[in-house]
Amino acid sequence: MLLTLMLLAAVQGVVVAQNGSPLPGVAVTLAQGAARTTVVTDVKGKFAFPNAADGPYTVIAELNGFGPAEVKGTGAASLTIPMKLRLEESSAFG
Repeated sequence: MLLTLMLLAAVQGVVVAQNGSPLPGVAVTLAQGAARTTVVTDVKGKFAFPNAADGPYTVIAELNGFGPAEVKGTGAASLTIPMKLRLEESSAFG
């Protein structure tokens, strides 16, 4: 019998505007290699990827009327990675 063990990390956080207020409805994408998963922030601006694979990742937050925010890092098994992404309002993005 062959068993495969996949190590998982959790990536979670909040997306806020320049003034610090939470932004609901933001598309947040977790990219790990060719794999992409997108979720939308809740009314408090929170998002979570509870089953992110172990290893390097990029998180990108996008909302019409704001410039995108991006964070890169490396997840480790059984590690919860908290983050705060701040979107800047701009008429150039929208």
